[in-house]
Amino acid sequence: MANQFDDLNVTSAELQSAPPKKQPGTRGDVQKFKTNAQKITLDRNLALFKYDVDIRLIFRKPDGSEGKKSLTKGPRNDCHLQYRVKYAAIALKVALTERIAEADYFYDLQANLYSTTQLKEDIHLTLPPGDVIPDDATCINVKVSITRVADTFQVSTNDTARTVNAVYGTADVTLLEALNTCVSGSLLDRDNLLSYKGHHYFANTPELQQRNLLAEIQGSQYLRVGIAEAVKPYEVRDEKGKLEENQVALHCVVDMKKTAFHEDYVILVEKFRAILGLNFNVRFPPISSNDPNGKFLLEKVKGLVVHLNYARNLNRGEFAKSIIIGGFGPPPSRVRFDYNGENTSMVQYFETRFNINLAYPNLFTVFDRKNPNVYFPPELLLLGEKQRVTSRQLLAEGQRALVESTAILPALREQQTRTLATMVGLAGDNANEKLESTGIHIDRNNLLVNGRVLPSAKIIAFERETSMTKNSWTYRKFLKPMRMPQWTLVILQVLIDQDNFLKKLRDRVTATGMVWNRPDTIIRKNDGDQYSVENIMSARKKAGTKFVFFVVRDKLEFHQEIKLLEHKYDLLTQEVRGTVAVEIVKKGQPMTVANIVNKMNLKLGGCNWEVAGYTQAGQDIIRGSQYLCQTNVYRPLIVGFETSMGLVDNLVCVGYSANPTKQMQNFIGNYKYVKQHSNIYGQVLRSALDEMLDRFVEANREKMMQILPTHLYIYLNGVSEGQYHLVANSYLQIVKQVCLARRPTPKYQPKISIMCVSKTPNERITRVKPTGEKASLQNIPPGTCIDTMIVNPVINEFFLNSHLAIQGTARTPKFSLVVDVPGMDMDFHEGLAHQLSFLHGIVSSTTALPAPLVVADRYAKRGRDNYKTHFKRRDVPRLADSEEVDFEQLNKLLTYTEKELVKVRFNA
Repeated sequence: MANQFDDLNVTSAELQSAPPKKQPGTRGDVQKFKTNAQKITLDRNLALFKYDVDIRLIFRKPDGSEGKKSLTKGPRNDCHLQYRVKYAAIALKVALTERIAEADYFYDLQANLYSTTQLKEDIHLTLPPGDVIPDDATCINVKVSITRVADTFQVSTNDTARTVNAVYGTADVTLLEALNTCVSGSLLDRDNLLSYKGHHYFANTPELQQRNLLAEIQGSQYLRVGIAEAVKPYEVRDEKGKLEENQVALHCVVDMKKTAFHEDYVILVEKFRAILGLNFNVRFPPISSNDPNGKFLLEKVKGLVVHLNYARNLNRGEFAKSIIIGGFGPPPSRVRFDYNGENTSMVQYFETRFNINLAYPNLFTVFDRKNPNVYFPPELLLLGEKQRVTSRQLLAEGQRALVESTAILPALREQQTRTLATMVGLAGDNANEKLESTGIHIDRNNLLVNGRVLPSAKIIAFERETSMTKNSWTYRKFLKPMRMPQWTLVILQVLIDQDNFLKKLRDRVTATGMVWNRPDTIIRKNDGDQYSVENIMSARKKAGTKFVFFVVRDKLEFHQEIKLLEHKYDLLTQEVRGTVAVEIVKKGQPMTVANIVNKMNLKLGGCNWEVAGYTQAGQDIIRGSQYLCQTNVYRPLIVGFETSMGLVDNLVCVGYSANPTKQMQNFIGNYKYVKQHSNIYGQVLRSALDEMLDRFVEANREKMMQILPTHLYIYLNGVSEGQYHLVANSYLQIVKQVCLARRPTPKYQPKISIMCVSKTPNERITRVKPTGEKASLQNIPPGTCIDTMIVNPVINEFFLNSHLAIQGTARTPKFSLVVDVPGMDMDFHEGLAHQLSFLHGIVSSTTALPAPLVVADRYAKRGRDNYKTHFKRRDVPRLADSEEVDFEQLNKLLTYTEKELVKVRFNA
């Protein structure tokens, strides 16, 4: 890789190798840490045979014909998944009786089976319903097929070295799949567990309640506690720390999970009542699907499985016909259709045909996601069983309870995790006999590893006036303070002493070196809605105002409307909640005011502080720090990419940020909408790099010369290891093509590095013996870096905990260097990531991720919010004569590409 552009003609179909494994970093103080990984020892020459499992339920339809329903493949929603898992496991057990002992096979509860015993022949059976699903009167029989897998039928425990490969996409992961299935399928007390792809949740037993592992929540939701386990291949090092090539150490990583679930079989109307916090003795009020309460309810139940609970489906539970909530329709009193030759309302239909008098004729109906033209009264629908609560469906009370239950100190978390792991035979004295007898032995102790605590970066503000602690700092003046432009103060429905508030703001502004200007206009309104806010923005734009500062009553929730109007009028805004402003007037709140002013300076194009590298033994270490310094020799462009899900129409918003301005430690960005796809970043990489390179050239032009960055360093968040081949092949080629398309000649060929980041890996890293009463004392120190023992044997990886966790247990991000150039060691990459965590610019402490990713995340969320707000009252642009979204028109409509604000960090 002497020249990364030598292989420009390599196609994305040709596989690339990981950069050669580098020596571990050396910078920082060495300490020992504990992980949640447990070593796995395998008996030699143990063979595992893999089989495909296909189980189909044959049932009688209402018209008398036969239908088929797969129990091993099908919908991924929780309710249908648990139904399939339950009866597939029963059918498989019956089919294997007298063929394979139950102790000798492991089933993944879907379509894969591993066994230490080889079947003499494939199995094809038809089972009577009484053997599998006796309570379903519609079941005719159950057909079971168990067939050997052609390509990877047999795997051996001698094949551990094949589980990794330096050539992306070529590792043989069959053994890992087999061991993951074995570990998951061997858990004790299976009847007391719900399993969802490696996550296993316990029923709420008195024992768990006594151990304080659960918390109560409202809204017909409750918490379950469980564990997640994963088998990982780690590197092997000798006693002197030297890497043993072609050696792999397998480990089982076990982590505790706590998740909210919906209560089973709740009448949907009562679910609505619980969500809105209404008493059960109060009649449900009339609510339209278009009013705020109706929209709020839809957000909390959309996508849930509900069962019909009338006629032949009455009280049939899991066997009743089900639909997936797609939306709300008109109330039953307004739904009309032909029945027996007459135009009939839904109310009349249920009364005539089923003798049911609808109690809520004026409440909206529910329609099926797959059939939006058929409506159902919510009072005749029951919530399906065993459904997890998504983040969107979680109520505020549930969020608080979940945080309280999960944000626990490291010592307590370790204790609870060990308790749960012992209950299923993965820790303690409760041995997992099934694994042991098979020849799979899991160490009962957690792996200890050596790590280093990296030194803090030096913060430079105005005249270097900073005071540093380990991960936070204070300063007097900004490095580049800005002048307050022509601006307007808008106070909406907040009783506040405006002069006192402005004085507090002015004092902090002038203290930082900014130039204060009193607002040209102060607008106070005691009423109004989002339309009055638009009138204000329109008028201020015409008046030449450059910045509008809002103080808004909390309950108005105008924030997203204000930010959408900021985009529409290309007019910078900042908002403070009314309660915050009142507290500033009453108590001063210097830290709050400081953060407000920090945001303000960044929005206006200023720079609050920079970093200057490390200090060790009294000398600056240039490597790493030079990467962020403005020099004529080394000019980098650091780009971060992040996504925000949760949009309809199969959309994803990708946020990206970079440092293209003369203030090379300031990060600005934009966002784009793309189709939800396994190749999300590939859809935006070219246009984003072109945009940032254009801005870089514009900002750094000197004497008519076009200056381009000498190094492109790209951070991608959320890319899994299974996608590294996509990064090294397709993404790298896109980056090269973007570079070579630049002018002038000679061809532009910078260095290229691509780092993939996971902010929620399976691994947990803690102190060996956490002590103290606060999270800040028990958690690992900021700057903790581990790049040995719990990393991939052939990929350059490290875990870096730059921030200080002041609540709960730290989640340490993992960094994987997928593309790189020679000459940059691990100290460089680790030091760079750590330094970038000091550059958030608003809070004077380190962040968990490097600044380009943190800022990109904010842009992605801004794009998501603008989309939701804009299309609440409008239709999404679509291609002609198609339901496909017109992404070109959408991005032209809602992104900041053609806006002046794109030149500053408007979303600070």
